[in-house]
Amino acid sequence: MSERSMSAEEYVAIVAGTKAVRGHPEEDFQQLVIDMARRNGWRCHYTPDWVHRLIRADMRNRKRTRDWPDRGFPDLVLCRPPKVLIVENKSAVGKLEPQQREWIADLRACGLDVRVWKPRDEDELTEVLSREAA
Repeated sequence: MSERSMSAEEYVAIVAGTKAVRGHPEEDFQQLVIDMARRNGWRCHYTPDWVHRLIRADMRNRKRTRDWPDRGFPDLVLCRPPKVLIVENKSAVGKLEPQQREWIADLRACGLDVRVWKPRDEDELTEVLSREAA
């Protein structure tokens, strides 16, 4: 969780692709989505970056010391009853990996609302996350 809220100027710079607050545009964008979701009463679940780094290190060493989850699961699970929203965040130039496409297709086939958001989708994510709970 971020220690402070993002200023409007920082947000605009990230959306424009000219600034990365922590050096990783996709992580910065995800934090913006999390902050907005929480401000609007959504519960948020995500896998912290340190877990992803641990998985990559384990894979590089070619020794599977743990049973890791299947790759490609979306970044966020957001819940504000009666709604559950699954979100994959991408940077302005980020592309979905094949495993991500498979997860998204399977989750949608189960009837779940799955979104892929980039910074350019600010209007949609603002509308969806701030919409009153039904």
